[in-house]
Amino acid sequence: MSENKKFEYDQNSLRTDERRVGLGWLNNNRIINPLYKEMLHNTNEFWCINAYCCGWDSQFCDDTIEALMAKATEDGLDNILIVKTGIILTFLLEQFGNWFKKDYKGEVLCGHILDKGDEYYELHPQCLMIDVAWWNSLADKSVGEESVTELTTTEPARSQENLHGGGYTPTWVSKGDQNKTYTKVRLGWNLIKQAIDTPTGVRVWPKEVRKMYEYTYPEIEPVESFTNGLKMLTGTEGSFYVSNTEDVALDTNFPLGSTNESNECNHVFTTAGGLSNLFEAYNFQGYSQSGTGNRLYVMDASRGGLAMTRHIHNNWTGTGYSKFILDWAEEHNFDNMLKGKHTLKNLDDFIDRHPDFTKWFCEEFQPKSLDYCYYQPINFFDVGLFKNKMNQFIKSVVGGKRTDEIHRMHFNFSNCFAFLHTAHLYNHDARRQIRNELLDYLWEKEAEYELLDIDVKYNIWWVRDDLIDIFPWRKND
Repeated sequence: MSENKKFEYDQNSLRTDERRVGLGWLNNNRIINPLYKEMLHNTNEFWCINAYCCGWDSQFCDDTIEALMAKATEDGLDNILIVKTGIILTFLLEQFGNWFKKDYKGEVLCGHILDKGDEYYELHPQCLMIDVAWWNSLADKSVGEESVTELTTTEPARSQENLHGGGYTPTWVSKGDQNKTYTKVRLGWNLIKQAIDTPTGVRVWPKEVRKMYEYTYPEIEPVESFTNGLKMLTGTEGSFYVSNTEDVALDTNFPLGSTNESNECNHVFTTAGGLSNLFEAYNFQGYSQSGTGNRLYVMDASRGGLAMTRHIHNNWTGTGYSKFILDWAEEHNFDNMLKGKHTLKNLDDFIDRHPDFTKWFCEEFQPKSLDYCYYQPINFFDVGLFKNKMNQFIKSVVGGKRTDEIHRMHFNFSNCFAFLHTAHLYNHDARRQIRNELLDYLWEKEAEYELLDIDVKYNIWWVRDDLIDIFPWRKND
């Protein structure tokens, strides 16, 4: 049996001994497009639970930065990262922990700090981080609202270069030595002015942080923000996750020549994407499919994903997976459709540590894949369709047959009910209802057929449903 080592793509946990970081959701009451508002609320519920799984175990939601700071203080946080509804969190939850541990230098305020010329600097609230102890040391705990009031104060020093065009996005801002009278003040002026005077000062988010998210400005552009946001939330049509972005493990009970019949799994049902379908077949069937009529069923809503999975099954050599994938994508010009490329090296290393898996894939799986693998397009949100497909299958393998053979079925639905590119369409309650309907159906089938033994992998269940009760729209339901 090969050594069981998990493929940990990158936990990026925020749980450190040095500082405790929390997540503050800044409610947005000015979203113009009501449909987009509903979609953003749905995705916030998804991100909230996803954040908890990434290490953000302290989360709050409120209408103002001041209110979020009060909650961060009460919870004993060292820092709080604040994001505003309207933001698309492509990688922030997973990757921010790495940046924080490596590059954070103790600045009391980090964020989008904008030079507005004759109007004092603005702090855009889309994404910012505040040192909680510093905040509590302030005599004036106010962020500073926009006002036409003049302000005479020290003019901050700033970089010559800008992060992008327009001349108002300096790469750094620090304490200056010349006074200036500003004609008005913008949002966040009081926080910026006080932060600049501290020994650690302020930090303008660098490019490596900014690329982890995108703000869609739903309070300004009702059509453009909706169009851009929808494009990001739905993802690239035909995109395919070539590598796993969740932990997987290889630990088969079926090494060559040592089949454990009491635990034999006849049929494995998985989604496409990455190599999880192969890992599930290896873990739950191993060498047992030889001549027994066992099957691997790859089920997915993406027909493109199914086609790519079939290509991997038939053409990969069992080693050098990242090179195989990237060369294939370059040759056929679909590199932009590949998701999860950032974990390919980790996956290669993981496969190299499991030569038994490669041996199984090349000697046992691949030669028999034509008779062993089935690829079924199916939308798991259409529970009726799923039931029809499964009824047909169960009837053909169990129903009406005179046999005492137990049919053990293993299901891995992966993250199909907790997936960004569908989460904007369904709120948490709707996804939970659909998931429960599917589970209830499977348990009913197991009870109906005494020769049926059904196992469902843990990741179809939710973690702490009560997390999303922090959002105000949940209280209005």
